[in-house]
This record gives sequence, C-alpha cells and structure tokens, in this order.
Amino acid sequence: MPTYNLDEFARRVGSDIYNQMAPALELVYLKTAMDVYNNLVELTPVDTGYLRLSLTTAINGEEAFEPPPRNPKAKTGDYIGASEDALQANMEALVRYRLGDIVDIGYTANYAPYVEDRYHMVKTVGAMIRSLLRNNIGAARKGLGI
Repeated sequence: MPTYNLDEFARRVGSDIYNQMAPALELVYLKTAMDVYNNLVELTPVDTGYLRLSLTTAINGEEAFEPPPRNPKAKTGDYIGASEDALQANMEALVRYRLGDIVDIGYTANYAPYVEDRYHMVKTVGAMIRSLLRNNIGAARKGLGI
C-alpha cells in the first residue's frame, strides 16, 4: 500500500477536485460573461447604434471586434445592422475562454463614460454582475449536487 506525506496527499486530492470542478467553473464564468455582455447590450441606449456597436470583449487583451470609425453625421439607427456582426464576434471570443483567462467587456466609443454616468450604468452593471454570478454559481452547485 502506497504511503503519502501530507503535502503529497493534498496535491493529489487538490488535483482531483480541480479536474472535476474546472469544467463547471469554466461554464459558470462563460455563462456569466455572456449574460453580462447581453445585458449590457440591452442596457445600452440607442441613437445611431454606435455605442452598442462599440461594446466589445477582450480575452487576455485580444479584442474580439473592432468597430469602424464613428461617422459624426450618422443618423438614427445607422449602425444597428453592424451590431449583429459585433455580437457574433464577441460570443465566439467568449466561447474560447478558459480558467485563468482575463476577460474585459467594455465600450470603445470615446463618449461611453458620459453615457454610462448619465444613465447610472456603472452601479447597475456592478449589481447585475454580482447577481448573475450568484445565480450561475448556484445553478452549477445544484447541478453538481453540492
């Protein structure tokens, strides 16, 4: 019968637990990131659609989508169609997420801070992220029976 010291035992048990939990943790964070992105799309006020188009994700600093330069003469709704391309590119990037990756979700439009402040989005987004994480972790724990 093999014998292990306490460090070896902890390493083996920790590795087994990590290997069992990693897929569930990745799923929780993937679902949360996708939910955050989709909720931000819904929260973003739309005039021309450029602000919504500028919402992008970056995984480890690599942006999923770079919107075209903003046309200052754009009319209401001019960028709405292009937002579908941005949505697809961002979702494809999020699916490549792995534990330990750094995910950034934010706006690239230079006027985004003004809009975020005007619509009180920062406070809303913080509460939304906490709520989504809590719900997604709860669902994963229930699915794993823990």
